[in-house]
Amino acid sequence: MEDLAHDVWLSVIRRAEAYHPSAAFRTYLYRIAWNRLIDHWRKHANEFSDHQFDESIHSTTEDDWCQSESSLVMDEIRSAIGKLPMDQRTAFLLKEEGFSQKEIADITDTKPETVKSRLRYANQALRKFIEAMV
Repeated sequence: MEDLAHDVWLSVIRRAEAYHPSAAFRTYLYRIAWNRLIDHWRKHANEFSDHQFDESIHSTTEDDWCQSESSLVMDEIRSAIGKLPMDQRTAFLLKEEGFSQKEIADITDTKPETVKSRLRYANQALRKFIEAMV
């Protein structure tokens, strides 16, 4: 993962002259990071799966049995987020990071309407999950 972060920063430095302040720098930075991540996934396609993402979100240890109830609920929510389709999960997590729909569209190279739909479907799925928990 450090190599990936290093690659992102090298790309930012190499493409510094291409940056135009028409968008926020953070959107520009996330766009570069998104592209590098996609390249990384393509290069290592046979090594990664959504299941591995789920496992990294919800790793277990011997001390899990003594976690507080709220911690267990958070683990379940993280697991539910991990089960969302990749495009919905990406939009949801970027929104949680504070990006606007337009910024998410710029980062993921999609239309704002597509981002809006992905967020709606992600929120519906998570709402159903939470309602089932209660």
